[in-house]
Amino acid sequence: MNTLVVNLTRMGDLLQTTPLLKGLKDQDPEGRLDLMVVEDFQAVTHGFQMVDEVIPLDLNNLIPQFEQPDVTVVDLYKKLGNWIEIVKKRSYDQLINLSHTRISASLVRLLDVPDTRGVTLSREGYILIRHPWLNYFFNVTLSRTYNPVNLVDMYLGAGDIANSPGKLFYNVTDESKSFADAFLKNQGTLASKPLFGIQPGAMQESRRWPTANWAALSDLIWENLGGVAILFGAESDSGIGADIEHQAKHAVINVIGQTTIPQLAGLLVHCEALITNDTGTMHLAAAVGTPVVAVFLAAARADDTSPYGIGHLILEANIDCAPCSYQTVCPNPVCHQMITPDVVLEAVQKHPQRNGGAIPTFPNQGAWENVRISMTDVDPWGWSLLRPCIPRSLSRKQALSAAYRYLWRMELCRDHQSHDISQYNRLADTILQNVESPSGAMTFVDDCRSLDKLLNLASLGVQRAEIMEKMAANPRPDLNVLQNITAQFVVIDKDIYDWELMHPDLAPLAIHFRIEKGNIENDDLQSLAQKAGSLYGDLKRRAERFQSLLRQTDFYIQDIQEINKKQLVEIL
Repeated sequence: MNTLVVNLTRMGDLLQTTPLLKGLKDQDPEGRLDLMVVEDFQAVTHGFQMVDEVIPLDLNNLIPQFEQPDVTVVDLYKKLGNWIEIVKKRSYDQLINLSHTRISASLVRLLDVPDTRGVTLSREGYILIRHPWLNYFFNVTLSRTYNPVNLVDMYLGAGDIANSPGKLFYNVTDESKSFADAFLKNQGTLASKPLFGIQPGAMQESRRWPTANWAALSDLIWENLGGVAILFGAESDSGIGADIEHQAKHAVINVIGQTTIPQLAGLLVHCEALITNDTGTMHLAAAVGTPVVAVFLAAARADDTSPYGIGHLILEANIDCAPCSYQTVCPNPVCHQMITPDVVLEAVQKHPQRNGGAIPTFPNQGAWENVRISMTDVDPWGWSLLRPCIPRSLSRKQALSAAYRYLWRMELCRDHQSHDISQYNRLADTILQNVESPSGAMTFVDDCRSLDKLLNLASLGVQRAEIMEKMAANPRPDLNVLQNITAQFVVIDKDIYDWELMHPDLAPLAIHFRIEKGNIENDDLQSLAQKAGSLYGDLKRRAERFQSLLRQTDFYIQDIQEINKKQLVEIL
């Protein structure tokens, strides 16, 4: 099989694609596997051994032309006609589009590959999303709060890869290793100390830990670990690097803006750990096997984009608003000050990859009261999981995320190994380790009642679709009745949308339905009725399953509360 993966995104996203690429190549070693990327990030792919060919796209030149309001897909084809024809001659059987822009949808539509997954265009030019996991990917972009699935696992789902390889992949070339050796040799005695990588920059300023903290951490590394900080980053981060050098009491090695991506990989291999914001360098470190301590601030969401693999540490502010939404403009970003250099140093010192792999423990007192720290791990299915390192009371968000993890596994995976709700408690026991019983009352009874309303609306949709399907089979249907049923669909969908807005904790169910319904292509009336009926039926099934999961969650909470009471009695 010839497969093309399209990922017109940045360095970090491309690195997070490597488990999918590895899985696809392992499934079909003799098949062709190509990757289409933005030309600016082609250098990242030099370490992707599993790819047969990388196809670069000059997106910087293309986007301004395509964003003009009068430019159509036909115009795009005229501009890229020769390039598109060259790509089409590779005769791809499968295309997986991991980008979600209109320009990628247009390109994918023009390539016209039989098994196309992800964003494309309908015959009429409307956005379509194909494949359940990539529908879910779009669901997440609209409702991130309760997403429990790492982006890597979504990508793997899109390729129907059942078994995760459990890590990212990047091949450090001999040339990159030679560069790193020569560079460090030129640093003299400074490079003889243990190296600790620091990535102080980030794409968005709101996600950057303060420069003064990085300078203080560099000094703590020198004084407490006998090591030296080596600063990484793009040329645009050079001002941050200069500030750190100026503020730090001890010497640092500053290579910001001085390395290619392959050279950066060669230097990361020499680091005891990388301490970083949520960046592409973080994912590169994970890919080459360097332990990571990551500071996630503002809208950076660890459930989505934490470094993939077992044993990395994530630090977040321990406040209800963290992480915030992408739309938030925070007038007082207190999260930046809640994670202190001393706390980060202790995380580095206790890093599991420096201490035999065991999950580290931290006290729920002092500076740690302001911090959430998690270790990356896997659940029983091999999905990425964040395991808390400080025992704290179970939150409503954690409980809902656990239920959603099980729901989407049942709904979206094709291996049929997880369709038994009775196994949910086993999963909950695994993923909620190191979590204590809720400090106050917690129940999902009201949520189950709210889901009754959604069930009724979904059932009504199924009934109306069945009526429409029967009428469509009639050579002479009553047009007035059809018009009336169509109007009822409009009312049902509006009621579902209103329900979605009123129940943000349960909204992912309705959002997923809305995205899938938008993917129905214009067809004959009978086929449209069948597709609509199937989607209302899916919504009904998901609502019923989620009700069952929430009821079991209530029982689970009661059980752990009873266990804790017995333990307290024994102690007293």
